[in-house]
Amino acid sequence: MGILAVSDIEEKTIKRHLTTIKQLQAQILSLRSQLEDHLDDLEMCWQSILRNNNILGDFGNAIDRKTGELRFDFIEDIPTHSLRMKNDKV
Repeated sequence: MGILAVSDIEEKTIKRHLTTIKQLQAQILSLRSQLEDHLDDLEMCWQSILRNNNILGDFGNAIDRKTGELRFDFIEDIPTHSLRMKNDKV
């Protein structure tokens, strides 16, 4: 009888842990979805900032004209003087 009681307790513990794991998996999926949404929002904001502030002069190559996606190799195309702040000394 004692062994049966221990296995009942173990079974309940395992079921409780499995329930906790399933809840954590659901939370992870929800957080992942939220993160993807925030990253999409951030990318749209970045593109909007570039367009609205008319930074497209020297930074025009930052956005791929065909796909609308950001490019990170555009730094090579920016003249050095564009990277300096107004108060920087040469």
